[in-house]
Amino acid sequence: MKRIAAVFVLVVFAACGESPIDEGWEAYRREGPDKAREAFMLLTKDPKRSAEAELALAEIALEQDELKEAASRFQSAAAKKELFADAYAGLGEALYRMGRQKEAYEVWIKALERKPDGAHTERIGAMTGKAYHTTRLTRDGADSYFPRFHPDGKSVVFTSHRYESGDLFLLRLDDMKQERLTDMDDSNEISPVYSPDGSALIFAATEHRTGVGYITLHASGSSTRRIVLMKRDSADGSVSLLTPNPSSVANPFHHPSKERIAFEAAVEANLDIWTMDVEGGGRVRLTTGPEDDGSPVYTPDGRSILFVQTQENNFELMLMKADGTGLEQATRTPYNEFVGSFSPDGRLLVYFRQRDSYELALMDWKTRRSRVLCRLKGDAMQPSFSPDGRRIVFVSNQSDYMELYLLDLSRPVSGASILVRLRSLLAS
Repeated sequence: MKRIAAVFVLVVFAACGESPIDEGWEAYRREGPDKAREAFMLLTKDPKRSAEAELALAEIALEQDELKEAASRFQSAAAKKELFADAYAGLGEALYRMGRQKEAYEVWIKALERKPDGAHTERIGAMTGKAYHTTRLTRDGADSYFPRFHPDGKSVVFTSHRYESGDLFLLRLDDMKQERLTDMDDSNEISPVYSPDGSALIFAATEHRTGVGYITLHASGSSTRRIVLMKRDSADGSVSLLTPNPSSVANPFHHPSKERIAFEAAVEANLDIWTMDVEGGGRVRLTTGPEDDGSPVYTPDGRSILFVQTQENNFELMLMKADGTGLEQATRTPYNEFVGSFSPDGRLLVYFRQRDSYELALMDWKTRRSRVLCRLKGDAMQPSFSPDGRRIVFVSNQSDYMELYLLDLSRPVSGASILVRLRSLLAS
């Protein structure tokens, strides 16, 4: 447990206490990047905090895809000796995203040579491939996606297209053996999630093959799709309908303690978030706006629901109370973000976002600050935390197919090995 705690310290960004820098990040969480910029700009005039404020402004610019400004501010922050490694890690990311890879490698090498270990090590490792030990779980010659852990943490349920339609499979992590859970010839079974005690598996069944389903019902007009929600009893394998009339419903998520399920449904030409009881009754519509709302996920305390909403030309993460009130925006960026899962203690959110490719990101939920978690050749998406918070399962198309991978947060890659990787990349 000591090792896990140490790893989590590395990925939580906010410092303890109520310093002016902390207050600036609180403004970022509550009111967004513009208010935070105002606070940090004032702090640049304070000699004691100017470098930290420059670093904060650089991080915000990077998050907003203002790459030249970000690079300039990271260079300014690097002048303060104790911030050199963090500033150069960010500078390298800005350069990398500008297409200046060789320069980025040189900057990252300098950061690791100056300080071989720290939070910047994970950041650099993630940008150059991986920061934690990662294992490929499936090699079935077919697309696999929608992975979720069983509540006992010993297995993963997922959809596989190894046969004509998409079926649900259970992969045991101790011996890597698989069990086929569904065999419904006329449908594809997708987006599975277990009840908290593991007694039932809730999933959607559709006549359409959805691919990887960034949002299963991607946008307005999706009501033409015929999808039902179903429940599989873990004891005897029997399957029952939760929504007997085919419609556009998908992405169920079980409340962590109550007998309640959140899901998405297309009604009146747009997608909204609903809840119902575990037998399919007592339905309540939580969102009614003109935007599309999908992929609901309860927070670990069950008090709120995180979901994806269309915002102008991109997708953002939104948060509301479990009764549908208190809507607030969790992300404000110029690119697409998609829901993943919370760590069991609610401190971290793993999700995926689309920049030039799909990458995994890790957010400190208290401050809403995030960083790249995994950036691989190809796309990385649909991440989900294990029940103990030590591992993350996700899918990637590094091979010829979408396959399942397991990232172990308790096994970070060393700064020395990342240095070897960077020098090899620089020489190639």
